[in-house]
Amino acid sequence: HELLNAADRSTFDNTSLRRVLRRPPFAVTSNRYLCASSCTNKEAEAIVGRKAPFSILQTNNNNNNATEAEEVYPLFAALALGASQDIIHKLYDFYPMALGETTRAGHTALHIACQHGAPAPDVVFLLRHCPSHAKSKSKETWSTPIHLACSTKRGACVEVIRALAIQNPAAFAEQDRRGNTPLHLACLNRSSSPEVIRSIVAHRRAALETTNLNGMTPLHAACLSNQSFSAAKTIAKKYPEAAIQIDSHGNVPAHYASSHGSSASLSLVRTLLEVDPQSAIMKNRHGHTPFDVAQSQPSTPKAVVDSLRLARDLKSLGPDSDAEAATLHKSMQQSGWASGANLVLDIRPGLIHKMNVDERMMPQVLQRMDKAREEREKRGTLKHVSSSSSLSAMFEVICGLPEMIRDSDDSVSS
Repeated sequence: HELLNAADRSTFDNTSLRRVLRRPPFAVTSNRYLCASSCTNKEAEAIVGRKAPFSILQTNNNNNNATEAEEVYPLFAALALGASQDIIHKLYDFYPMALGETTRAGHTALHIACQHGAPAPDVVFLLRHCPSHAKSKSKETWSTPIHLACSTKRGACVEVIRALAIQNPAAFAEQDRRGNTPLHLACLNRSSSPEVIRSIVAHRRAALETTNLNGMTPLHAACLSNQSFSAAKTIAKKYPEAAIQIDSHGNVPAHYASSHGSSASLSLVRTLLEVDPQSAIMKNRHGHTPFDVAQSQPSTPKAVVDSLRLARDLKSLGPDSDAEAATLHKSMQQSGWASGANLVLDIRPGLIHKMNVDERMMPQVLQRMDKAREEREKRGTLKHVSSSSSLSAMFEVICGLPEMIRDSDDSVSS
């Protein structure tokens, strides 16, 4: 009990605990099922089956905000401290009834393991002995083990998510007390890897559309936590509609992505704007656009502010603003935002004749434009563009080239 009373993993001495479990009285019965009843070591069972308050499992006292340690079995503390598998197995062998217990919060041993980032073999071991625990919810937060696995500070691993999903695939649709699905929690957790998020999306794509009690989709959550670009891009591509979905504060994901000052991600902001530039001009309950949010923080990278401004200008283009569109297209190219420049051409395809493109290159240019447009249509990123066909867009381009029209007239007359 003393060795398991460490405050965290850094102070836990796994080696010393292993030595203790190799000495009497524990050495006599390393596996209760392989020993005759006459050899059962009651002393070892009494020690491992005795509850005690362990520092690693302290909980907050709601009355005075102080922390207190709840009395639990040593197995629970060992799981929280990341004890080696041989120790976990021995503690179970000596007192398997510990797996049937729960904490005051309703946490099973599986909850504890997932909450503290236990490795996949430990989770699989617990699931093998108590598979029903994968479906159990905690009393206070309504969290399943997979909710806790996705929110652990150590970062969930794909193998743990897959193991839990086998026993309870419906857990991906479960919402905790705050309305968060496992995908919400993974997106809010900066320790989550893109692989974990992709794995959850692969198991349940519908989770992308679920909102929590604050009206936030997983894309909102990813942008709020400034999640890695790769993870947020995965969500944006799978469910682009979320880019202009507002939460209870009136914020779209771009509001959150633009709010991180010096750490704001240019790639993430641009991806959101490419999905739907409409988000650049959407105002929250305070009347602020994402551009306003970014500009309010002096540390926001200039490229982020400029991209939001350019997207805002794109949405303000009038029907007869070819000159402004040409200037905007040039500005986006100069800023290194090629995809942003393509958005201008989606709206004003006739601009291409003002770009000094060699006529001999025109077929290739038109082909690239059409291919890029098709890709954006597949991703659902062209809701802001009129429904004119790509052929009419090409016709508009050709009509802007007097030389091509003249050549065509000559061929007809001949």
